[in-house]
Amino acid sequence: MGCGSGRYGLLIREAATVPVSYHGFDIAAYDSWDGYSDENTKMSTFDGQDFASTFFEKPNLFITQSALEHIPGDLTYFKAAAEYCSGLDKALQIHMVPPSKGLWQWGPHGWRQYNRTMLRKFEAALPPGMTMTVFCLGGGELVKLHRKWAHRRFLVKKIKKDPVYQQKYKSEWIDAIDRSAPVGVDEAAFLAIVVEKGFSPPMWQRLLKSRR
Repeated sequence: MGCGSGRYGLLIREAATVPVSYHGFDIAAYDSWDGYSDENTKMSTFDGQDFASTFFEKPNLFITQSALEHIPGDLTYFKAAAEYCSGLDKALQIHMVPPSKGLWQWGPHGWRQYNRTMLRKFEAALPPGMTMTVFCLGGGELVKLHRKWAHRRFLVKKIKKDPVYQQKYKSEWIDAIDRSAPVGVDEAAFLAIVVEKGFSPPMWQRLLKSRR
């Protein structure tokens, strides 16, 4: 959900160690979709109303990339996906959302940012047998970096078109990551909500182990 240009589907398929199919949804179509589409990769428009209608291909991996904050009924979507996944033996959801610091980083963006209270509502909506883990991504240094670049439209344009600025942004981004200390929900630059069922050990334990 929130597939944008379609490049995320390509990245997922390239990273996968087994054959996968991908179906991305967005509120509006992109010209680039034709270039990414094939027999295993599809993109479709979706008006954000009947969420269950997007589950017809029986998926077991759900990813929303900066999409939930743009959906008026975000909790409705979350509940629909959780209810569907509860009937599967194994399922994984990954939702990338802006935290409360998002308003300071990017200004008004979507309908909301996510704080602890809103995350608790998500967790309370989960059926038995499913777990939710919130990963806090980045910290104060990344928040400052996003504010510096995202609030200056001329810099955003240069990042997209000028290789020199692309390299400069990438260098500052890597440096900011290296200097960011672990933070909580209220200080994070971005949040990853991971909901899983049927993984043993849980996915969050695997991720932490892979970082050691």
